[in-house]
Amino acid sequence: RLFHDNGRVAFDESSQRELADIVFDSAMTTSKTTNIFRKTASRPVAPLVTEVDETQMAQTGFVNAVSTVFTRSTRTDRETGAKTVRVKPFPDPDRKEETEFLRPHDLKVETRLPSKKFIEAGSGTLGKLYVEILSCHDLPNLDTGGQFGNLTDSFVTLVYEDTCAMTDVIDDELSPHWLPWTQRAFCFNMIHP
Repeated sequence: RLFHDNGRVAFDESSQRELADIVFDSAMTTSKTTNIFRKTASRPVAPLVTEVDETQMAQTGFVNAVSTVFTRSTRTDRETGAKTVRVKPFPDPDRKEETEFLRPHDLKVETRLPSKKFIEAGSGTLGKLYVEILSCHDLPNLDTGGQFGNLTDSFVTLVYEDTCAMTDVIDDELSPHWLPWTQRAFCFNMIHP
């Protein structure tokens, strides 16, 4: 339901692509307002921009869960003695050797670098909304098997107007950092002011 001054605009949800019967309970609604709703209904429904086949996602999730048990997540630099952590979900493809393991401070520095690409989503033409997801901290562990190192697989889903977008999934991480080369930056095309 949308409210307009003292009146209510009601939508019949029997059709996803067409705006169904509009019932205006207020005499204050103008023909201009009605045209705004009709124009909105004629826009195509935007697909989920980060949609992945569920079977593929389940297989990948299983392989990642098993490989996590056998993969080192930290190491100590032999020259400096500094502790480094494995970069998740993957190192920078352009600097793989340099970014496979980073010190916690370097991980935070890399996180704040500009994103390499923005994923465009939505069908609007009014303007653009740019969003970057950088990190989350101290998420609750909702996965079972924590004693085996199985922690929550972190991701962020954004819903804006007629579209939805999702960051890369970072396996077994309660304080994830999305780095500039990962799927973390989105440009939403605006329909409404």
